[in-house]
Amino acid sequence: MSNLVKIILYAVVGWIIVLGLVFIPPMPLLSGLALPFSLAVGFVLFILAIISLFIDHRKTLSLVVLALVIIVTVVASTMGLELGAWVHLKINQRRYEAQVARILSASNEAERRSLCSFGCISDEYSNRVAFHYACGVGCLRDFYLIYTPSVDGSRMGGKLFDLDHLSGAWYIGLARDAPEAY
Repeated sequence: MSNLVKIILYAVVGWIIVLGLVFIPPMPLLSGLALPFSLAVGFVLFILAIISLFIDHRKTLSLVVLALVIIVTVVASTMGLELGAWVHLKINQRRYEAQVARILSASNEAERRSLCSFGCISDEYSNRVAFHYACGVGCLRDFYLIYTPSVDGSRMGGKLFDLDHLSGAWYIGLARDAPEAY
């Protein structure tokens, strides 16, 4: 195994660890940079893997490394946020569900608001609660972990959500401001 292949493999492992550290315990400001970071790292490692194809005598190992770089780039760029949210939810699901139970058992909207911490949205007309999870690219859009027993609409707290299912009654949603006449 050449030194270049070793460097690429170590870089891929480090890249996966960094993405895990950004998405599993959500770091809202860093998560917005994860997609451009993944694309840049993937591009550099792709170029290095192509170079290793030409200079390494073991072509099959270089091809495996090239395939690994492509797979990690595609997964990190397209599903990194959802995978991180799913792992984060599985680790913290009891805590979130206890908070949801407290919020939904509140007797009025003022009590619900006091139980909702920073970044939490509660809807007084439904059994939905959303917790801020991460920022999108450049923090222009926000992602929320959303508890909703029924997906009959995606409007909550003046925001519209594009929902992707995570587990059970939990979804990850991209928030955008809802038009007033909705």
